[in-house]
Amino acid sequence: MAFVVCFAVFMIVFTLDRFGDTPATIRLGFFLGAVVICLMVLYRGHRWVWDHRRPDQLAKLVRQRRPGLGDQLLGVVELAQSDSEQTRSGALCAAAMQQVAQTASRLDLIDASPPSRTRPLGVALLAVVGLAVMTSIFAGDAAKNTWARLAFPWRDTPRFTFTTIEPIASTLIVPHGESVRWLVSLDETSQWKPSTASLAVGELPGVAVSRQDRTYAFNLPSVTEPTQTRLTIGDYHQIFSINPKLRPALVAIGAQVEFPEYLQRPQPTSLEVRGGIVAALKGSRVTVHATASQPLASATSDDVPLEIVGDTFTMPPLDVDSQEIEQRIEWQDHDRVCGAEPFRLSIKPLVDQPPSIAAVNWPKNLVLLHSELIRFETLAVDDFGIKRIGIEWCGLDDRNGNTATGERTIARGGPEMTSLELPATFSAGSLGIEPQPIELRLWAEDYLPNRQRAYSMPLPVTLLSNAQHAQWMTNRLSLWQQSAFDIRDREMRLHQRNEQLRQQQHGANNEALRDELRQQAAAETANARRLSELTKAGETLLRQAAKNTDVAAEQVEEVAEMIQVLQDIATHRMPSVADLLEKASAMTQSKNQLRQQDDLPIVGENRMKSRTSSTSSSTEGQEEGPEEGAEEEQEFPSIVDQESSQQAVGESKVEETSETTDSEARLDLAATTIAGSKASQSSNETHSESEESTLDEVLDEVLDEAIEEQAELLAEFKRLADEMHQTLVKLEGSTFVKRLKAASRTQDQIAERLAAPIEQTFGETRLRPLDQELFGQIAQLQQTNCEATKNTVDDMHAFYDRRQLVTYRLVLAKMEQETLLPSLEQLRRRIPNEPGLSIAQAEYWCDALDQWADALVESPDGDSDPDAEKTASLPVAVILEVLRILEQEVNLREQTRAAEQYKVVAAESAYQDEATRLSQVQQTLRGRVESVIADLEAVPEGNVAFEDEINLMLMVAQTMNEAASILASPDTAGEAIAAESEAIELLLRSKRTDPSGGTDAGTDPSGGGQGDAANAALALIGAGLNASEQLRESEAVQSTGVTGQTFPEEFRAGLDEYFRQLEESR
Repeated sequence: MAFVVCFAVFMIVFTLDRFGDTPATIRLGFFLGAVVICLMVLYRGHRWVWDHRRPDQLAKLVRQRRPGLGDQLLGVVELAQSDSEQTRSGALCAAAMQQVAQTASRLDLIDASPPSRTRPLGVALLAVVGLAVMTSIFAGDAAKNTWARLAFPWRDTPRFTFTTIEPIASTLIVPHGESVRWLVSLDETSQWKPSTASLAVGELPGVAVSRQDRTYAFNLPSVTEPTQTRLTIGDYHQIFSINPKLRPALVAIGAQVEFPEYLQRPQPTSLEVRGGIVAALKGSRVTVHATASQPLASATSDDVPLEIVGDTFTMPPLDVDSQEIEQRIEWQDHDRVCGAEPFRLSIKPLVDQPPSIAAVNWPKNLVLLHSELIRFETLAVDDFGIKRIGIEWCGLDDRNGNTATGERTIARGGPEMTSLELPATFSAGSLGIEPQPIELRLWAEDYLPNRQRAYSMPLPVTLLSNAQHAQWMTNRLSLWQQSAFDIRDREMRLHQRNEQLRQQQHGANNEALRDELRQQAAAETANARRLSELTKAGETLLRQAAKNTDVAAEQVEEVAEMIQVLQDIATHRMPSVADLLEKASAMTQSKNQLRQQDDLPIVGENRMKSRTSSTSSSTEGQEEGPEEGAEEEQEFPSIVDQESSQQAVGESKVEETSETTDSEARLDLAATTIAGSKASQSSNETHSESEESTLDEVLDEVLDEAIEEQAELLAEFKRLADEMHQTLVKLEGSTFVKRLKAASRTQDQIAERLAAPIEQTFGETRLRPLDQELFGQIAQLQQTNCEATKNTVDDMHAFYDRRQLVTYRLVLAKMEQETLLPSLEQLRRRIPNEPGLSIAQAEYWCDALDQWADALVESPDGDSDPDAEKTASLPVAVILEVLRILEQEVNLREQTRAAEQYKVVAAESAYQDEATRLSQVQQTLRGRVESVIADLEAVPEGNVAFEDEINLMLMVAQTMNEAASILASPDTAGEAIAAESEAIELLLRSKRTDPSGGTDAGTDPSGGGQGDAANAALALIGAGLNASEQLRESEAVQSTGVTGQTFPEEFRAGLDEYFRQLEESR
């Protein structure tokens, strides 16, 4: 029976395993049941054998089915076993046993025993054993697997299936939210290869697919959360989980670029790869690394495994040549989820392009004095580093034989400086360049070996000597004068038309008259605008003239006076006429009622207008009459660069003392003023007509006033035209003097050069080649001077034809009498053959030209009154000289900064030479300051009248001496710049002005009278960029400072040092 049970359990488990994985609990139950049954069989067998081994036990067994027989048999057994009964009656016992034996022999004791199950159990045993044997024969592996799973149910023994597949995990990781194709392959040892397979995902019905070779291809639906799935292939069944997971993505891709050695970049450069493209210089080495969103299991580049550390993989270094490099990168995480698509990397080679350089805001057609300094910005750009930048120059006129050529390094760059923007200066005088037209070009170099320099666009510059510059200024002023005459003629036509309208206004149509007056007002405004632009151009020319030491201070003064008068006409008188015409136009609209006209703008008041955020209209005062102004003491202007203040007018009070009011105005040195705050005190005068006056009468008065004011304006224009004529005569005359003086100096130079080798050449019949070359150069110089002299004589003839001046007629007559031009030409031909005689002739013409130049110095319009200006004022020549010193000191500071840049790229000796030259320039400026002091002391009672100015100049000279010592050390850093800045600040003093004072004040910029344009000699020369700025109320509640000119970063160190020393000195 035990065998039957065991084989039966085996067959049951075997059958269950064919339909699925029999759980371990069921297998354990079968195992325990079989064990229990086997134990029961053993127990029953033990009882059957052990409990029926004696006769009495067998008798009891028979008694169960045959009680009578059993009792007899039990009695006989007891008689046989009882000694007492045997002893008492042996025969009786034997007879009883014999009787029972006879009875039992007649019966079948087998029928008396319990029923036997041997046959059914035997049949069952044969059946199950047969099945088991057949199973073991035909499915031996399955039978063994069943016996193992049944015998050891607590073990995780895999279920044997006839369908065997390649192992799959209990959890399948798929991309999140994506439908993927999943392949299941049969194992090569699979005994059963079903034609179809089924897959049921979650609650969806199962999907059957056909077998392709050994593979079943399933299209898994998109899942966004873990889902249970059942796979059925033949007798193979598996339930597993599908877990969605985001694909690993590359969150960062970078590249380390090692540049070629010639770029001098030892450290690699990190680049961010965008769009899969890396642009690297040809000859570089690129190492690409990428970081994924999660740890990776593998990564390949063109099927080559890459090194992986966590979530980062690194490609091997790639050498960049002329061909583009393409790489296909794939990656996979530990769950065998790969990226959405392969990453395609492209490394494109770059060619090292040449640098580019340009000068920022370079003016066109630049004309400079030979000694003038120009400041400009350089901008150089290169893709892989600028090595250095510089400037080179080349003369455009080789007729003189002294064509200037040269170059200079401005600054050094660096391997990683792809752009370089810095200020630079150019001064022809400091570089030893003679006056001539030259062409400047900026150049830049990068680090590519054997590459030619990159150049900027040519920058033409015309360098003029003082005499040439004076002639050029004269020509420009002539054109400027013609433009002024054009504006005057246009104003005259407007005046004539206004008079016609005045005569026609009573009978004219109101609408037509109104339109006509409005057009006249617009034309007057436009003409004022033209004149304002003309005055700005005149101020530019005036500053150019002030730089030239050959232009007399008196001539600069005269031009400045004319420009200031024109500026007053443009800003006050013409707008006033336009306002009156606008008012007349408005009056013609209606003759039914008289409208009160408030705040009528009247010309002539010169004050600072206060504009606040709550007031949008300005108040204009009434012009003083000529009689009232005649009684006032004539005021002098100051050369003031006025800066605005952020303190609003009216916020604070300014002390007014009688000393300020009664101070005598005088012409003083240049100063920078800062407008202080004072309560605005303005009175509006109301112009009203009596109620009985008719509108026609009022209109007549307005038109008469406009015409009268325009007539005065034209009269002023006429006076200025005459002054312009006389001034240009003086300028042109002084120009001819300078040109003749220059020709005289050239003749003297020719004589000296001829006399130098006279000891070797005197008496020689044949000259050495070296001497011949020298005399040829001297002859070329003579030809150049002859051409210049011819041009001068021709210009003098043209000037005389226009001016008819007696002095010029006499000089030209002497030139013709002496046959100047033919003689100079003859001298040129004689120099190579007769150098000795040529010396005497050159000296003769040197003296003659010098005498003729002196003869032209006589003023063409008579002597000027020496008492025209007030003796209390500084001489105009002194003021102009101080302004020139100031400008050259500013230029010296810029050259000092450029020398500090030059220090990096220049040799030590070259830098020391440059610092020494700057020190010499500073000493020269100090000498000119001392000359100014001597001039002031030479004035009668100058030590008393100009004590403050002399003390100021002494401080300037001392500061300049300190700056020269610092430069000679050599040192061009912050300490030298600080000393130069201190000298500049002393030359351009800063004061605080009273807004209620006149803008053309005299000695003290803090107040004064209105001033007179005729005496505003040099006011325009020192005007700053904010000359026309008006004071306005600050919109901020609190201000921490007023920002002036913005200085570059590299200049601020010197300024900081200067202010630090200034604070310590206190």
